Amino acid sequence: MDPISLYAARSKQNLFRPRSPLHQLLILVTGAALLFAIGLGTATFGFWITRISDLQNLTEDAARTAVQYPMDLYPLWLRTVLLTLIPVGMANYIPALYVLRGEFGWWLLPGVMLFTVVFLGLMLRFWKLGLTRYQSTGS
Repeated sequence: MDPISLYAARSKQNLFRPRSPLHQLLILVTGAALLFAIGLGTATFGFWITRISDLQNLTEDAARTAVQYPMDLYPLWLRTVLLTLIPVGMANYIPALYVLRGEFGWWLLPGVMLFTVVFLGLMLRFWKLGLTRYQSTGS
């Protein structure tokens, strides 16, 4: 077990309240859809720039690593980026606050699901825009 999990398990603030299997399934599906949307947005940039490996490192690997730690550790500008522009914090950190501490109330999961639907819709429109701009090199 990693040190942060050990700390959380021993912390008096840890009020872990297991939710129903439906809650867990909704959190899992919502997080997967959000991570897919982030990857789709990153891949779409490949229509304009041919090498996106550095961008993938930033949007997927670095961002995912950053939200493995409590977001309170980061400055406000970075928290804002991780919750809006590259919203990996919405995929795991915000739902974890609800599951572990009951923070934000009952509306949190529907709010995150709505955010995910809107973000996924935006990334799909961005993908379609990329498809219209794509020009094959041909053979």
